[in-house]
Amino acid sequence: MEKQKKKILFVGAGGEVASMVLPSLAETYDIVGIAGKRDTLRQYCVEMYSGDLFSNYATLFETALRAHTFDVIVWNPVKYLFTSLMGSTREGLHREFDLAVALPIECVRSARKVQDFKGNFILVSSLSAFNYREDLATYSIVKNAQIRTAEVLSLELEGSVAAKVVAPSTVRYISSEELTQLFKTAIEDTNPQKIFYKIEKE
Repeated sequence: MEKQKKKILFVGAGGEVASMVLPSLAETYDIVGIAGKRDTLRQYCVEMYSGDLFSNYATLFETALRAHTFDVIVWNPVKYLFTSLMGSTREGLHREFDLAVALPIECVRSARKVQDFKGNFILVSSLSAFNYREDLATYSIVKNAQIRTAEVLSLELEGSVAAKVVAPSTVRYISSEELTQLFKTAIEDTNPQKIFYKIEKE
């Protein structure tokens, strides 16, 4: 009898990181994607939901969570604001924080409410969280905030949800195989004390 594949909710199933990992992940796992306008990776998903996370997050989460039972959730959406911190706007900062911290918390909350989710919840961060580049100042801040978010979630949800962080360096220096293996390691690791997974390449 064929072993049933783990099912993964992959939020942010579009863009560069998703395009690097979904083709290989789909060979091992059943992927259910949530994407915005870029749903070109639909072929790697058993189902794909499209919509605006900022305005339609509750419906997107609930629809996917009622249709499927997930073993792992991956949070990958990102919004790049190429600006210094002093050059940023309050509105822009709100949107970046919403996408990086507030919305993933809403996703976990929905998963626990709809299907009593227990498993790994993986935030896709970046080693930019520890570096400074003037034109990516706010990106660095919210990526650092994601790491702390995972640490706190793991404490608050101990015994049920294991929050983890995948943090590659600049993806142009990493092969698809290396990045996929990093994801697989985080997906399969059942150690709730292990939170941070990284690749350092420059």
